[in-house]
Amino acid sequence: MNIPVKDDPKFQASILGAVALGRWGEIHEIQGAAIYLASAAAGFTTGSMLTVDGGWTAA
Repeated sequence: MNIPVKDDPKFQASILGAVALGRWGEIHEIQGAAIYLASAAAGFTTGSMLTVDGGWTAA
């Protein structure tokens, strides 16, 4: 889904400029959050967000 954006230099610069880490995320970097949310450990987690975005929303 991100390939057209990632392949367009103008959009890529715009997105990477807004991400605090300055790079695209890797699949393995979200696995911990996904495993947590799918596990019994998240049983008391309701109505909240777990943001894994490399700092996109920090700015």
